[in-house]
Amino acid sequence: MDQYYGFPAATSRAHGFQMRMASCPRPKADNLALPLIITMALPVLAILVSQIVRQEWSFKPYDGPSRILLCIPVLFYFLQIKLNFSKIVAFSAPIALLILIPVVYSHPETLERWIGRFATPAVDPTEFGTYSLVLTAFCLFGIETEPDKLNLKFLAYQISGFLAGIYLILGSGTRGSWIAIPPLLVLWAVLNRKNLPPKILKHLGLLILAGIVLICLVRLIRSTEYSAASTNSALGLTAVTPRPPRLTPDHVAN
Repeated sequence: MDQYYGFPAATSRAHGFQMRMASCPRPKADNLALPLIITMALPVLAILVSQIVRQEWSFKPYDGPSRILLCIPVLFYFLQIKLNFSKIVAFSAPIALLILIPVVYSHPETLERWIGRFATPAVDPTEFGTYSLVLTAFCLFGIETEPDKLNLKFLAYQISGFLAGIYLILGSGTRGSWIAIPPLLVLWAVLNRKNLPPKILKHLGLLILAGIVLICLVRLIRSTEYSAASTNSALGLTAVTPRPPRLTPDHVAN
């Protein structure tokens, strides 16, 4: 008889344990996202409070903060579908840096304005170098080093993005960014020393070192060209475009 009643009893006890576990309070994704939601709503709230205090009302200050506020539903959506953000960033960061290089050279007036330092019409070289450093760190630490997950094509793609990031950082001339490259490389090597054999780690190090040397040479040539151009401009040695003759009313009448 025990063999017949034992299984239902065990099933009942298991079901009761499952119900008790379900009734126990556990951290939810919504509770974990609450600090992010409050942070994303604070800019709009701050503007609202300041306008109430000053009794001055305008919709223009809400333009930028409202976009952050509208990201809250997007955050809930991402929490529901449980995206792997690390994989998304590992794929998107290299292509963002690779696309950024032609974007920089598509604005020669910005390069001339900052004397060859990389920037965009909306971002100065300091912020440009900071953003490039963040994306470069994503590229570096997104590299998968476990032998069973290692993909050579994706590894080459990530290394290309990493080298593009170093090129952009050095091009921006931001001291706070390019000085962080060696510590990042040392930290990455320390964290991944167990997954990579010394031979592969040595080859990767030589490849990255060769890429950095090549980037430094290219940046040195480019900076020399812009320095010479700025010196000639300061000395008045640049070619002056002749202006067309100014028309007067007498010329128009004739």
